[in-house]
Amino acid sequence: MHNAKKTVTIYRKRWDSEKGLDVYEGTVIPNVSFFSRIATAVSTDGMAAACEGILRIPKAVYGDHLLALKAGDLVCEGALPVAGQTPTALDKQCPYVFTVVGVTKNLTGREPHVKVVCK
Repeated sequence: MHNAKKTVTIYRKRWDSEKGLDVYEGTVIPNVSFFSRIATAVSTDGMAAACEGILRIPKAVYGDHLLALKAGDLVCEGALPVAGQTPTALDKQCPYVFTVVGVTKNLTGREPHVKVVCK
């Protein structure tokens, strides 16, 4: 995949019934394509802007566990610690913590990959 030279850390959210809260389990993934941009929308209240991240994970890189990515999971650029993280702790370590809003599995064609859209 073109420009698949970045590393990201993905934190999958799951409910811990014993603790009674969400916990985040991280996975460092090298050799992916990741970029961010400013997305704008016009509404009756004016113009709204938000930072949007686009992550593409080549089929050759991801394991089956990544196919379970879902809305609410977190993405940070770079290799970060994978255990014991919270959204607040990640805000202190990573300039932009993106929340997954959509996952598209493009598993056929010339460059099969999973596309992850984040806000």
